[in-house]
Amino acid sequence: MSDREPVIRAEADWPVRPLGELVTVLRRGTAPVYVDDSGVKAIGQRCVTDADFDGSRSRPHSAKAMSNVVVPQAGDVLVNSTGTGTIGRSVTFREDGARYIVDGHVTVARPREKDLIGRWLNDVLRSPQGQRYLEARCYAGSTNQIELSSLALAAMPVAVPSVDEQRRVAEVLDTLDDQIRLIKSTTSKLRATLVGLLSQLMTRGVRSGLAPLGDVVLEFGEPSIRLPERWTVEPIERLLGSADPAMRSGPFGSALLKHELVESGVPLLGIDNVQVDRFVFDFQRFVTPAKAAELSRYRVRPADVMITIMGTVGRSCLVPEDIGFALSSKHVWTLTLDENRYRPYLASLQLNHAPWARAHLRRDEQGGIMSAIRSDTLKTLMLPTPPIDEQLEIEAILKTVESKISSQEKALKKLRAMKIGLTDDLLTGRVRAPAKAAS
Repeated sequence: MSDREPVIRAEADWPVRPLGELVTVLRRGTAPVYVDDSGVKAIGQRCVTDADFDGSRSRPHSAKAMSNVVVPQAGDVLVNSTGTGTIGRSVTFREDGARYIVDGHVTVARPREKDLIGRWLNDVLRSPQGQRYLEARCYAGSTNQIELSSLALAAMPVAVPSVDEQRRVAEVLDTLDDQIRLIKSTTSKLRATLVGLLSQLMTRGVRSGLAPLGDVVLEFGEPSIRLPERWTVEPIERLLGSADPAMRSGPFGSALLKHELVESGVPLLGIDNVQVDRFVFDFQRFVTPAKAAELSRYRVRPADVMITIMGTVGRSCLVPEDIGFALSSKHVWTLTLDENRYRPYLASLQLNHAPWARAHLRRDEQGGIMSAIRSDTLKTLMLPTPPIDEQLEIEAILKTVESKISSQEKALKKLRAMKIGLTDDLLTGRVRAPAKAAS
């Protein structure tokens, strides 16, 4: 790329100018003076998220230390300027009336109103082309000390249509963003509904109006919960199936020789495959078929419950029906439940969300960080156990909510893909924003 070739090559006849000519402010913030409470908040890297600006992550800054600080204005673009993994992330600052300053890890770019709007610059920076340009031209330093150069950023060539057209583009993209935010909000509410229903149904059931509460008590702290009299409370080890072994953690590391780990073959399932309530088909490690045959006792089965026991511990999901031949690694425990006694779906949901399960798993915490889950901790986890016919009723109710969540997530995925394509079309001038963009 030449110094005059724009970050995003425009198909329209737009002028190309260095960013420094398009802004009135382009500078890093300063070190905050943190206090316990203040009406002034310091914006740090955590506030510049992948989605948007998050003021709830700011920290109180002394109102007496306002000399030489950078105070952001509505329409500014905030760019993370240090740190592997966060550098180059940007948002448009829209807050108006709140008092903020920017810390030394964030750069403020204030567009010159007659030339540029913040939304256009932010979309250019967040585009794949913008991120590649920043990485190639604007970063300096070693891996852990990498920083964004304001001088290099000022030299970045940007193709800019008229401000009126920039605003029309912003209206189109804002309409999509509003729809995305609405779907995300709806999905969050549905997830909260699912968790609330789980706690209610797994302690009161679907027949609590007909069946009196009995003497069975579920204890996970105060207060204890009294369950319907037809129910029992069972440790997980009594609910396991007849598979040998029905509770297992697989081989990893020293249990395998280097030549037995290959680029393709039988996948070893680990932490990255287990997300909350969701299995991820992302296989990173494989063993040869011959080695997999030797380790067949670690083979996972459809509807097994998987739970992470190292790293980010305590996440759980079900093994999908179409898993094929795969082995569990030692970073996850795999449970095969007797489905005639306990529904794996209900067990997995409780491991992720039920307060009695979460409280039990936290018994392995040391120094405030749960480093691992011991097998005895899992085996002794007590689960409320309704009769199997009532479990099926509870499962059907919860899956109805989960189906709605899945529909929302699919719609969100489509909207995000649409936005990526439309943003590229609009930023290149391949598609021109109509005069009445909102239509």
